[in-house]
Amino acid sequence: THSDTYFDGTISVQKGDTLLFTSIPYDEGWHIICDGVELPIVKTADSLVAANIPEGTHRLELKYLPDCYVYGSITAICGFLAFIIIIVVDMSIKFSRKKKALCVVTESADFDGAEVDFLTEKIITPADIEENNGDDSANE
Repeated sequence: THSDTYFDGTISVQKGDTLLFTSIPYDEGWHIICDGVELPIVKTADSLVAANIPEGTHRLELKYLPDCYVYGSITAICGFLAFIIIIVVDMSIKFSRKKKALCVVTESADFDGAEVDFLTEKIITPADIEENNGDDSANE
């Protein structure tokens, strides 16, 4: 099987012909695996991928996985996890603030009938509501 970044197959190497010479342009992301063991890449003709393969019949894999892909994937995953953590922490802080404001209202006898404005986190008493209703009618 083969693709742009992967090739596998079987190769028979005769005595004296142990250099596998390819037309693949050299890049540090290429890996040559022979019978499950990674072989060192040899740069030939100043630009092509090659490898020394022992005599005999072998299963050969060529894989292309550049370091930037690995580092980029790790960075993206870490960034996503940091984003999720920030959202969870922010939501828990907002929830605890609302819970504190609600506790203050329910524990205080002085604020009978009071409400909590969760946007401003202020306690609104019935007197405040009456004052605001009076201001609205004066403006009309």
